[in-house]
Amino acid sequence: MPLFHRDRITGLLVYPLGDLLAQLILHQLSLGRTAALALAGSLIYAEEIPRWFSFIERRTGHWLLKTLLALLYFNPVWIARHLFFIAVGEDISLLGGWDSAGFALLACLQAGLRSFIGAVVLSLIGNYLIQNVVSLRHRFLASAVFSGLMALYYAVSVVLFS
Repeated sequence: MPLFHRDRITGLLVYPLGDLLAQLILHQLSLGRTAALALAGSLIYAEEIPRWFSFIERRTGHWLLKTLLALLYFNPVWIARHLFFIAVGEDISLLGGWDSAGFALLACLQAGLRSFIGAVVLSLIGNYLIQNVVSLRHRFLASAVFSGLMALYYAVSVVLFS
């Protein structure tokens, strides 16, 4: 994929923007976290998510299977990896050794599982809409926006219920 491909620009801007808004709701600001999500969005997510969505589109036309395959992709391990990118962005020293990185990864796995279970209904609805209403060309953008909305949902939940 070329450096300035539409999906790379989307990943570079939309993932960190949604998270930045969530940070502001929580009265936090981490430019390292924002940069980490910009890099993950443009270099990793922009490559793998559109490929998965294309795979889903080629394999099935059934609305339920498309929705479940999208949910299968955005599983607790995917969420944990996303949270780990955030953690590394906030504290780059986590990459300095297994002790700190390993504990951070375990914490992210636990948080990823809780997040997945806690938001499974919203994720089903969001993934249904993305896979069955949005054209394949725009699904990565829709997915990135949905991710940002979920970040806002989590931030508002923390403010309201803490």
